Amino acid sequence: MSARTINITPEIRDRVAEEIWSKKMTFRFDTKDYPLEYIRDKMNKNIFVIPDYQRQYIWPEENRSYFIESLFLGLPIPIIFLGVGENTVGRYEIIDGLQRMATVRDFLDGKIVLQGLEKIPSLNGFTFDDLLPVVQEEFRNITLRTVILYQTMKEEHIRDLFKRINTTSEKLSEFEVIYGTCPSEFMQMVVDFENDEDFCSVTPFSKAKEKINRRERGYLALRFFILVDHYTEIKGRFYDYAYQFAQEEAPKLTSNQLDDYRALLRKVLGFVKQYFDSRGLGKTANQTPRIRFEALAVGIALAIRENSELKSSKEIVTRLLESKTLQDLTPRGASSNSKLVVERIEYVRDYFLQESK
Repeated sequence: MSARTINITPEIRDRVAEEIWSKKMTFRFDTKDYPLEYIRDKMNKNIFVIPDYQRQYIWPEENRSYFIESLFLGLPIPIIFLGVGENTVGRYEIIDGLQRMATVRDFLDGKIVLQGLEKIPSLNGFTFDDLLPVVQEEFRNITLRTVILYQTMKEEHIRDLFKRINTTSEKLSEFEVIYGTCPSEFMQMVVDFENDEDFCSVTPFSKAKEKINRRERGYLALRFFILVDHYTEIKGRFYDYAYQFAQEEAPKLTSNQLDDYRALLRKVLGFVKQYFDSRGLGKTANQTPRIRFEALAVGIALAIRENSELKSSKEIVTRLLESKTLQDLTPRGASSNSKLVVERIEYVRDYFLQESK
């Protein structure tokens, strides 16, 4: 809790209440479920207009494809906000939802070639025109929930609303999405390690980095528990595999299996604290890249599984961390394709098993 800076008296309370009531704005609004075809037509006729304060940034093609796939899957989509401003009577300014609406318009107009899809991979390479007519019709009739502010609004009010929506609705991190939508004892175990003192001590982050990458330690713990048994199976984005695993496989894990996972990570943490320097699994004292973490943590775990009495030394660890092979396998911005993931993890596993002989 932040420190109180004023002495609140009854008079101040009364004054604040009066100010709230005097500044409160009332709007007549309605909620509509607009079909996608309707949205496309209104944008093309310049009835749904893009105000000058809206960002000109366009989603990358993969993101646009991902959104279209979400519509086909029937997933819930965030609400769109439209408003009628002083200078746009008869038209509606897009306050929030521009990228979603523009993606719908461009897909229906045949300007998007779907790519990178994994839930419905057969759609890759398709445009809207390539779909069967019955599928096209179903897609056109999908609706997006839209809030329309009907009262003519001053330009300053529209801009203020845009600012508030885009500064208070912070995008969830990938880990937050998984944790929030896939509750299970497995995910609770992940969160327990996210806040575990030993785990935190070997996965260093600066305070600034923690603010940027919210719940990154949770994502690292999730990567460990999934990769340790499935690192050879993952194709494409880890997030997609992790989401499906957390949703479908994690709830099936028994208490004994979860206990085995906990015990294994405890052994890895003990190994790191004994043989690694103060950085632990970090690249520096303030940074723990994902690819470095997964190579070291999962590689050590696999070695421990093969040799429960695995021993090492600080000199052996130093040689590994300074080796050209490890550096080549875990460079800054390295790819996370399946082949490299396997190579990194198995290199570390084999290194420690060989050195312990």
